[in-house]
Amino acid sequence: MEILIRREEEADHDAVRALITAAFNRPDDQAEAKLVDDLRRGAFHVPELALVATVDDAVAGQILFSPLSIRDGEAETGSLALAPLSVLPAFQRQGVGTRLVQAGLTRAAELGFASVIVIGHPAYYRRFGFQDLARWDIRLPEGWEGAPAFGLELVSGSLAGVHGTLVYAPPFV
Repeated sequence: MEILIRREEEADHDAVRALITAAFNRPDDQAEAKLVDDLRRGAFHVPELALVATVDDAVAGQILFSPLSIRDGEAETGSLALAPLSVLPAFQRQGVGTRLVQAGLTRAAELGFASVIVIGHPAYYRRFGFQDLARWDIRLPEGWEGAPAFGLELVSGSLAGVHGTLVYAPPFV
């Protein structure tokens, strides 16, 4: 199976919407697909970091990164939110998600981003070097407490001394 990673194109949007719904296995809940639509529509994502994985020219997975900030009073530090990551059920556990995360992190670093924040499965994201946000005294927004949240320094030391509360793009809240 050959997995190709490329930038998402407008022609992919319907396939991405369908795969997100299938990946989250909630046909009656379009929340994740709507989130992606809202992020795109409001220009709350980094287009160069909206990636799809294709297998035999069909979209099998997607990943999206959005700017976020870590706010402490008046001080703000920029970062990226990794969300969502989706893979069609037929292609899960076959390296599609791993390839998307690796490609996204590499491109984010090449674009000059210093860190990435994700809420997700601990064992999965720790494989890529993500560490608990508590390590840097970075907190989730009010009402999100208890969610498994992680950070990754794309530039060594970029989160050192950073503390505060995450501020996500409006479609997330």
